[in-house]
Amino acid sequence: MDSVYNDRKTKPRVGDVVMAPGTIRGIVIEVNGTFVKILGIATSIETGETFVLPQRYVEEFPSGDCMYMEKQTLNL
Repeated sequence: MDSVYNDRKTKPRVGDVVMAPGTIRGIVIEVNGTFVKILGIATSIETGETFVLPQRYVEEFPSGDCMYMEKQTLNL
């Protein structure tokens, strides 16, 4: 079975930004079968800079449980 995000059409790739279960936004750092490993990220409200979550949050999820996020620009 092919690995896809919950939109049922987008195949996971390293570098994708996804919303994982628990409303964690992250960058895909590994694709392993039907699972993706993400590095949790956040955006500073004060500066607009994106940063890695404290404690280097890394977690693995089924790709079908993750929502692919189109490229975005943050406007403050």
